[in-house]
Amino acid sequence: MRKYFTLLFSLIVLASSGQSLTDSLQIFLKFGNNLNDNSGHNRVFNAYNGPVYTTDRFGHQNEAIKFDGQNDYLLLNNADFMATNSFSMAAWIRPDAWPGSGQNAMFVNLGNTTYDHGTTLANGYLGYSGFTVFSYNSGSGNASAYDPTFAVSLNHWYHIVLVRDGNTLKFYANGQLLDTDVASSNPAFTSITKLWLGCRIGNNMFANGAIDDFRAYNRSLSATEVNNLYQYSDEIVPPPFHVPNSACIEYKFQNNTLDSGGQGYNLTNHGGTYTQDRFGHPNSAIQFNGINQYLELSNADSIATTGEMTIGVWVKPYNLPGNGQQGDIVNMGDANYDHGLNLANGYLNTYNGFHESPLVYHEFRQNAYV
Repeated sequence: MRKYFTLLFSLIVLASSGQSLTDSLQIFLKFGNNLNDNSGHNRVFNAYNGPVYTTDRFGHQNEAIKFDGQNDYLLLNNADFMATNSFSMAAWIRPDAWPGSGQNAMFVNLGNTTYDHGTTLANGYLGYSGFTVFSYNSGSGNASAYDPTFAVSLNHWYHIVLVRDGNTLKFYANGQLLDTDVASSNPAFTSITKLWLGCRIGNNMFANGAIDDFRAYNRSLSATEVNNLYQYSDEIVPPPFHVPNSACIEYKFQNNTLDSGGQGYNLTNHGGTYTQDRFGHPNSAIQFNGINQYLELSNADSIATTGEMTIGVWVKPYNLPGNGQQGDIVNMGDANYDHGLNLANGYLNTYNGFHESPLVYHEFRQNAYV
């Protein structure tokens, strides 16, 4: 019997283009039981009135920061490097309580008493209920972006991104652009820019909830970059890599078996079912029963090569195949030759597991064939 496993994301390396998600990264707070800035700039945040570390969205202890909604917050006293007409701020946010009726809770706030920009959770504040991003200028140029159809539940994690691109303000949630607004002028900045997490300027609008993986850029992120942050933001996203587009196939398994690489190599699904991926996103991986379910690309002649080829995949095994057997994860070829990745259980009296690393059940492991 072949093994029962889950496949996730790319079966052949995806080509990327454009800027890296480390380009213009000014702040990256992972909150790994500390306030260290992992961007390489070593920005120094100070904690006030006792915010505490809490579990992150993966259940890891002391890997996120928790605010009580009363008086605690984090402050970066000098954020002048963010004083630009285009910037982005992204964070995973877990609201633990709604603000009072007609009020607002500020999770991220950049600016000063003359202008500010931020991410809030509103409860009927100025007609908004839910996550909102805004730009406020006491002179002119206000903007706010909000989607009333995006439902918010307490004690759940959401990836919220504010992007300011000149006059345009964009609101992203969980990798998707939900709303835009256009201000009458570019954001006004002075030399006294500060950054708060957990409250608004003047120590008000305190947020009750948690923040993780906070990032700030002094440029506007593209829609693709925002989605990449949502997909991968448990780690620093590496710089993009480049392969010829003709050699690129990608399967994300986001409730379909389409080729996301744009080459049209769509798979036929023979009974596989969609399930959670390694980040807990529903219907973003595909699962097989180890008996008769599989995916098939019926004609792969155009990607057959006698040169170089790489296959990469995230795999979550549930059990081993029978003694002395192996289960194919990825297989490419015909009756005369084939190549692939498999999980072995004493196959050929030699191989066990993935061959390269110890096998761990019910956890995703990344594997590659080059």
